[in-house]
Amino acid sequence: MVWNGFGGDEMKCSLLYDSRNDGDEILISYIIPLFNTERYVLEAIESISCASGKDIEIIVVDDGSTDNSANIVLDWMRNALLPCVLIKQPNSGPSAARMFGISYARGEYIGFCDSDDFINVAAFKKAISIAKSYECDVIFLRSVVFDSVTGESYDFYDTYWWDHILKDRGFAVVTATSAPAVFRLEPNANTRLLKRSFIEKERLSFPVGLDFFEDFTFHVAELAAAKIFMYDKTGYYYRVNRSGKLTEQKSAKRFDMLKSVDLAFKEASSRNVDLLGWSYIICIASRVMYWCGQNTLVKDRKRFFELATELIQKNVSKELYDTCMDTFIDKQERVLLSALKVGAVNFLVTHASEGRIRAIDTLPLMLSKDYGKASRDVVVKIFLFKVKSIFLYKKQ
Repeated sequence: MVWNGFGGDEMKCSLLYDSRNDGDEILISYIIPLFNTERYVLEAIESISCASGKDIEIIVVDDGSTDNSANIVLDWMRNALLPCVLIKQPNSGPSAARMFGISYARGEYIGFCDSDDFINVAAFKKAISIAKSYECDVIFLRSVVFDSVTGESYDFYDTYWWDHILKDRGFAVVTATSAPAVFRLEPNANTRLLKRSFIEKERLSFPVGLDFFEDFTFHVAELAAAKIFMYDKTGYYYRVNRSGKLTEQKSAKRFDMLKSVDLAFKEASSRNVDLLGWSYIICIASRVMYWCGQNTLVKDRKRFFELATELIQKNVSKELYDTCMDTFIDKQERVLLSALKVGAVNFLVTHASEGRIRAIDTLPLMLSKDYGKASRDVVVKIFLFKVKSIFLYKKQ
């Protein structure tokens, strides 16, 4: 088959397997981009199938794998009891794989799963049974991080914000206006379900051409428009600490995050996100850009932070900056946003490299009348702490 993709580009894709029947009533279409995960992919698809009937379909889009992943999936699908599809596309990245999977999906809801993770489908189906009465567009469940080496599990990175929004409730129905802190939920597309009609209506898409961090743009666009159901159950298990995991490698691909953030800012602007919502977007964007800066190649780190500061300076007004500072962000985020706003590139590079910060590198922060207060407050507290420590030491 030939798929007329984004920007008018044509992509030759092969339909390797399709066990669906025209009369199947599909509740959820799970789309799995596949690339060289032969050791883990069976666990991913079996986690979906174990609690599923014929109302769930699995669509695997092989993104040009060079290992035995596609053959493993094909052998499994031939014996599966639920509807399955396997498509092969030339290596084009996860965004293209997801979008092609969406175009092929028949489900009322769309879900995503990385081919090395796994899902609690029963929890998502329970959430749907409640969320339908509220006519929600997007359904969120909590996630857990799973260490592939030790077998240990621990809370996902957005646990604080879940607790902040739910306030001990079993579920909540919110929007970006009523609870703008939803933008601080982890921008991972796998942690949620979306109504297929909502995706089509809002023309949501993952930016094709990005190998990493394509979720951030999608995250901002969907939440800006959605009625959201948050269900206080664990639905997704995110694997870390495995060999070959692309998002755990230092590489020039970290620059993709800057492109994704830029596109997310454009989405927020076009979808009329209010000032408070913008403040939460800016705070999480600053944090994820800094994290990517830490994990880019050393030779590229200065250029990365130069581009990051340009993004913040272009998109953050004085009013928005002040709103961010008044919003609940921690001490580190206050200094980080200040550094990005004043263009303290050397400070950011040294801090991200865990080097010894020179006094001269802090000058743009310390001397800024409009954006340096947060940094000065931190430095004063550190200075007072050191003086107190010296005083106590002398008393002993």
